[in-house]
Amino acid sequence: MSSNKNQRKDTKNRKTPTEYVSKDILEDDFVKVFWYLLKAQMLLGTCRVDARDRFISAPTKWQKLYTIVLVTTAMTLHFMASIIYLTTRFPYSELQNIAIVTMVITAFAYCNFVIYARFVHNDANIKLYIKMQQIDRLMGIQHNKTINNMLQRINNVTVAITVSIFSTVSVTIFFGGLLMGVAFIASMWTLLTVVMELTLCSNLISYFFARIRFINSILINFVEGKVPMKKPKYLSGRFKEVFRYVAAHTRDYRTSQIDVYLKAVLECFHNYQDLYRYPVAIYFIAFMFYTLASVEFVVYGLKRNVVNQADLTLAPSVLGPALLLILVLIIRIEYFNREIKETKRLSVIVMSLYFEGPLRAKAKRMCRMIEESPPIFSVYDMWHVNAVFLVRFFNVVSTLVVTLLQFAIL
Repeated sequence: MSSNKNQRKDTKNRKTPTEYVSKDILEDDFVKVFWYLLKAQMLLGTCRVDARDRFISAPTKWQKLYTIVLVTTAMTLHFMASIIYLTTRFPYSELQNIAIVTMVITAFAYCNFVIYARFVHNDANIKLYIKMQQIDRLMGIQHNKTINNMLQRINNVTVAITVSIFSTVSVTIFFGGLLMGVAFIASMWTLLTVVMELTLCSNLISYFFARIRFINSILINFVEGKVPMKKPKYLSGRFKEVFRYVAAHTRDYRTSQIDVYLKAVLECFHNYQDLYRYPVAIYFIAFMFYTLASVEFVVYGLKRNVVNQADLTLAPSVLGPALLLILVLIIRIEYFNREIKETKRLSVIVMSLYFEGPLRAKAKRMCRMIEESPPIFSVYDMWHVNAVFLVRFFNVVSTLVVTLLQFAIL
């Protein structure tokens, strides 16, 4: 009897493993999703957080010192190699001034991205990743291989493609001319840093898109009443069915706190927006001025007949990947906005099916959250990053380019 009592006391005093788990500890699956992207940024000196041993913290003093040394070296090589190249290749002061403007734009964007990412809002960046992990635990998908593997592939493929494009262009230009290659590789390092930072911004949209689609899948399974019995494959392109299958085996609308899930995702998205609106603003502004300076450089060089084929490939090789990244960012934001609209539509359908009760109240709260705090990526209330803004942005850039051509040709 005494031994049984002692065993009962031991079981009462013994804590379950979940009681030892801190909210700040990240899951291995979550860390793997962003592992290669964060390591690439760590190499470039712009990683916002230091993730190791399932903990996430602010960059250390040595990492910040590495960033300072890297920025100083990159800027020194960038300006020295570019000035030598300009004075050797172009005797005209007008072309030199235009090229210097493009160098200053690149250096301005690079320094702003590095300083903002490495030295500003360290605590807010840590809280963002912890909040993202808490959302997964709240939804019960922290160990779901289907969703985590999908996001991990997106991040890994994005890093591989970005590094491959910049490496290929750098090697091509380098073999086109040694002096041209030194100047261009120094510039490509700074541009790769900027692009990689905005790549993380774009890939985080995929995280929020996946969570909203998971919420919508719970709603669709409840409204339609049909639950997928077999898991579709990704290669079939049936992504909605994949999420519906995961939702059907994880959560049910009747018993889950789906409105709490949505509230957590929206709050996390607003935190993400506060952290990345400044880099997005700098990126679009730098892209516009770099485009105008490049067009002016090419037109003036052709008029003077002092540019060769290697010089003409400089601007497209830089603007091409930058434009591609803008398109990817806009497309992901548009998909995210459509999922939000779908959430609102499904909530209205649930409200039309139930005129009272907790199920209607849950859907009504979701509708109200979207209306009162719409998850729109706003850049300091100057513009909203979406497809409409992209069209207007290209209209402004094309109008300015035509104006420059008129002054140069007429």
